[in-house]
Amino acid sequence: MSSNKKNLIYKGLAIAFSIMFFSLLFAQMIYNKRVNLLDEGIDNLRNEINEDKLFLAFSDQFSSDVSICKSIEKYMVGLSNKVFQTGKHIERVYKEDQDLEKFKAIQKEWVYLNIELWLKLVKFNKVCPKNRSYILYFYPYDCNECAPYSNTLNKLNTQYGDDLWLFSIPAEIDVKMVGTIRNYFGVKDLPAVVVNGKLLEGDNIPQLIEKTLQKVHLQKK
Repeated sequence: MSSNKKNLIYKGLAIAFSIMFFSLLFAQMIYNKRVNLLDEGIDNLRNEINEDKLFLAFSDQFSSDVSICKSIEKYMVGLSNKVFQTGKHIERVYKEDQDLEKFKAIQKEWVYLNIELWLKLVKFNKVCPKNRSYILYFYPYDCNECAPYSNTLNKLNTQYGDDLWLFSIPAEIDVKMVGTIRNYFGVKDLPAVVVNGKLLEGDNIPQLIEKTLQKVHLQKK
């Protein structure tokens, strides 16, 4: 083999290895960035929830003071949408990288935050006159029939804003409290939806979600 051909082969191999190296480096950078963004989102939500906890504890002592409820409402403005959008982002990343332990840990912590915030919202509804509706959406990891549910939740998030809180929970995650909540509401089949403490049953659940919320919204007027 001539020296020119050998040089071309070596150059080709060098270029191939360079491309491979930088591709792996770029992939690692993207991974680290996504993990950092998720961690940051979790930290921000945790801080807001901790503040919300303090206000709810304060309202327990002064539940007759309507101004306390107004203060809590100010802290809750925009938080429901942030919860929903961050949850969607975590679900999307998890589907792409579900074998990565880092994302599994983040998703588990996200579920803890969802449950905690839901419990605080239930408490808020008992303490304050302006109740907010909520949806607990339990879904399996591999779900071919979940698209209509996701589309409906996206639509409702835009339609109702802060008046509706959406909690998407992977029903098969290794969190005991998820099993406890499922048993409490009688959730057996997946996907499943609980609206304001009531498990929806029947055909075409996505459409039933909309009808149920429309009825609740009309009753509030």
